[in-house]
Amino acid sequence: MIFSLLLSFSSLASSTVFAINDDSVIRSDRANLNNKNVIKVVGKDQPLQRLTMHYSGWSFVSLDGLNGWILTEKLTSTPPISDENNTKKIPNALAIQEKLLGEFKENIKILTHKNSLLEIENNHLNAYIVKLKADLKASNSTFEQLEKDKNSPKLENSDDVDPLSQDNYLFSFMGNFNTNWIYLSAAILIILLIAIFSIYRNNKHRHFDLNTIRRH
Repeated sequence: MIFSLLLSFSSLASSTVFAINDDSVIRSDRANLNNKNVIKVVGKDQPLQRLTMHYSGWSFVSLDGLNGWILTEKLTSTPPISDENNTKKIPNALAIQEKLLGEFKENIKILTHKNSLLEIENNHLNAYIVKLKADLKASNSTFEQLEKDKNSPKLENSDDVDPLSQDNYLFSFMGNFNTNWIYLSAAILIILLIAIFSIYRNNKHRHFDLNTIRRH
């Protein structure tokens, strides 16, 4: 059982491991008290060959022919992501970003075109509204003119005179005649007197001439 445990422990120890953190320290012995036993300082993702593992939590590793001890918790058997994988992922991310940017630009182009169409339709509607307002104003003006002509007095020709209007005019004249009949009667009487006086003078002058002729 102890042999099997040691065998499995050795199989786990003999493998390639990688430093987890920067400034990982490889020491000459399993002591972490001071810096006097520091052999080498390695960076993150530095590959190391692990030769064995100790139950105290240390691993015996080898790097470039240099052997030493490093804390097991500072190591991992998972390899880091290589630059090749990074270079593959970066173009993919850029491609996705460019695709999204292209879709965004296309959407902006479509929306801009729709906005232009809406502006054209709005201009047409505004022009139609202006035309309707002008037609309505002209109709109101025509209606007002017709009402004005209907209510205002007109000078009509004799051919177009309404018989009722003629009767009204005749009644008005007769009314005025009845009102002024005294003045008309006086005027007629004066004219008759003047005529009678003129006839009388003419007869008297003729009679005088006849008497004169007889005497001679």
